Amino acid sequence: MAIIRNNNTLVGRGLFQASDFYYKGRQSPPIAHNIPDGVIAAFEFINDLFAPRYGLDAKPYFTSTLRLPSDSNYETKNGRLSTHSQELAADGNWSNGLSSPTQHIEDEIILIIGHDISVKGFIYDELRQLGVNGIGTYYRDGGSNTFLHLDGRQKFTYFKQLRYEHRKKAAALHRSFMAELSALTVAPMPIIPTAPTSTPIPVTRVDPVSKEVIIVARIDTLTGAPIAASTATPIIEPSFIESVVASTKDAGNDVLLAFTETDGGEDPIATAVQSQRRNLKYVVIGLVAVGLFFGLSRLIVSAGLLPDK
Repeated sequence: MAIIRNNNTLVGRGLFQASDFYYKGRQSPPIAHNIPDGVIAAFEFINDLFAPRYGLDAKPYFTSTLRLPSDSNYETKNGRLSTHSQELAADGNWSNGLSSPTQHIEDEIILIIGHDISVKGFIYDELRQLGVNGIGTYYRDGGSNTFLHLDGRQKFTYFKQLRYEHRKKAAALHRSFMAELSALTVAPMPIIPTAPTSTPIPVTRVDPVSKEVIIVARIDTLTGAPIAASTATPIIEPSFIESVVASTKDAGNDVLLAFTETDGGEDPIATAVQSQRRNLKYVVIGLVAVGLFFGLSRLIVSAGLLPDK
């Protein structure tokens, strides 16, 4: 049971305030009274169910909750205490009369729920699981009185069932509403194409003194715009976005300017420079070896160890 006072304390999961369910009669109000948690949850469920179709107008307001001894309908016609008098019930409305702009919404909600309860459909199952065992679908009762009664009695009772002349309309509304609900809950989510992502491509050069590979700038592959490697580094504007290798001469030293896309592996320019250095090392070693060979041969001949041809 939820304790209800005439204040703005949130009840249930927060859709309603306590004052929404507080005593609506004209007698001296109590400090507090109760309402079943399941009844609050049931009206929250109904709001959520119809909100996709009716928006904010799907939220009910309540015209009757607790009834005191001096209130009308404190007892039923057979002399028993009303479920309202037992702090078990609430009546929900969606309009304040036939001239209300939301009267058609109230009519449709009551007709859809009434048909579903009569066939023990999806709404019936949900309400029963929440502990709602008393349901009354008042549709144009007495000519204009339309509202939904829910209570937490022990034994299931469906009263004020839809009259015969309204059942065909109710069935058609229920069918179309369930089709809408099925489309909302079953239809796959639309596939949103993934936007192309930008891959910065480095523009590198080989320093003529240190021979180190330096990233001069990076190029945005999506826009083609240059992105500076740092604020102190000049941006080299590429004329097109593809692999470009150009050699120039700078103060007698070979300077390699490259615009190269990498895939997260080794920098191809750095690899090429390392390969060139390795080849140069082998050439130097070879030349040293040849020099040593000829030097050693001359030394042996001069010492007379081998005949001089």
